[in-house]
Amino acid sequence: MAGIGADHARDYWIRPAKLSDVGFLADVVVEATRAQARWPADFDEAEFRRHYVSWTETQVRGGDPHSATSVIELAGEAVGRLRIVRDGQRIELSGIQLRPRVQGRGIGTGIN
Repeated sequence: MAGIGADHARDYWIRPAKLSDVGFLADVVVEATRAQARWPADFDEAEFRRHYVSWTETQVRGGDPHSATSVIELAGEAVGRLRIVRDGQRIELSGIQLRPRVQGRGIGTGIN
C-alpha cells in the first residue's frame, strides 16, 4: 500500500507480519501504550511481553484465519503495527499502534 498524500506521511507501507517481527510488534505496543500513559500502576511489562509474544506468534502463523497482523513501515523502517479482523461481512480495525516519534504525521488517519 503506498503513501497517503502531500499533507500526510509519505512512503508508508503495510506488509504482512512475519515471525521475525514479533519482538518489534511487542515493542511498538509497549512504547505506544506507555506514551499514552495507559498502563496501570502495577503493570508487569515482562509478563505482558511473554503473553503478547505468544499470542502474536499464533496470529502470525495463521492461528486465527479471521485476523491479520501487519507491520507498518515508513521510509523502509518498521514503525507500527496494524491488526484487522474479518468476519465475512465486515472488516474491523482491531488495533493500530505507532512508535511515538512518528505519531501525528497522518499515518493512522491515512490507514483508517
